[in-house]
Amino acid sequence: MSRFSTYNRIFLIYKYPMYIHYNEKNEFIPMNVSNIHYNVSDYVTVQFLYNSHSNVRYFYRHIYNSCFVHKHHDREYKIYQQIQRFKLTFSRFVHMVQLKYKKKFNNETLSFQPFSTQPLQIYENQFVYSFDELELFKMIESCFNYEQYDIPVVLTLKNPYTNIPFKTHHLIYFYFELLKRGKNSLFFTIYFKHNFKKSTVVEHYEIHLYIHCLKRKCSELNDKMKMNVLLHMFRVFSKYKTFRNINEDLIQQLFGCVLEPFYIYRNLRRVSADDDSNLLDLYKKQITSRLQYVYERNPSLGRKMFYKNLLGNYSTYINEMVFNID
Repeated sequence: MSRFSTYNRIFLIYKYPMYIHYNEKNEFIPMNVSNIHYNVSDYVTVQFLYNSHSNVRYFYRHIYNSCFVHKHHDREYKIYQQIQRFKLTFSRFVHMVQLKYKKKFNNETLSFQPFSTQPLQIYENQFVYSFDELELFKMIESCFNYEQYDIPVVLTLKNPYTNIPFKTHHLIYFYFELLKRGKNSLFFTIYFKHNFKKSTVVEHYEIHLYIHCLKRKCSELNDKMKMNVLLHMFRVFSKYKTFRNINEDLIQQLFGCVLEPFYIYRNLRRVSADDDSNLLDLYKKQITSRLQYVYERNPSLGRKMFYKNLLGNYSTYINEMVFNID
């Protein structure tokens, strides 16, 4: 590996040359420990960072979680800060130059429309790729909307033009840029805060991811399937079974607002989400509150009513008169 192969090496060669073992020809040279400016603590820190592939891992292990408290700790932290500041500043400059002078891969959205706002741009594989903020937001959301056999799966976000997964620094850029533009994804924020580890996100937020998937599936139901869900609701809460007798338009008008809560509640019960009884109680309360609200104001709604016709015979009809319903 050459002397200038990483940002760490570039910085340390010019800032702390007295602690570098390699000359311009990349040949190993011994260290002059008799130098008046030689500091063994700085030497160890520079050697670690010079050969480090991950500054974050170094910080976590040797600074943040260090079991030793010594007088050189602040000095070690200062060197790390200097490197990080240089690395982030210089890499940003390089990225800006690449975006300006490298060849553009696309000048329109995925739907072949002109960009309505300033696109988000990344440099990868010798090309500059541009993304519409709304399309990118939907791509991110779709990664958290997938499940297999009722088990949520976080999909890998990929470049739609190459089908290659985005690198971590691209994901970080997308997170802050979308956040700045007011398009904040809850699960992408969680994903970001867990260092983009899918297994950790699923482990800690499995039930919430599953509910997120259920909301998406519920929104995709057709009218017939939605009606079947609502009719099933009256069977589950049998106290209100007479509501099944009214016409479908009135059912949708009165109880369409609890379609999604019941769809989620039904599926959570089906997968035996006993560890999340609070969530079950929450959705059950939403459902029963609406059902009870309608029932208290219209206790005879959906009941079969008898009346005597002009011939003196008794006939029936379904009561669909609704009063005092918001």
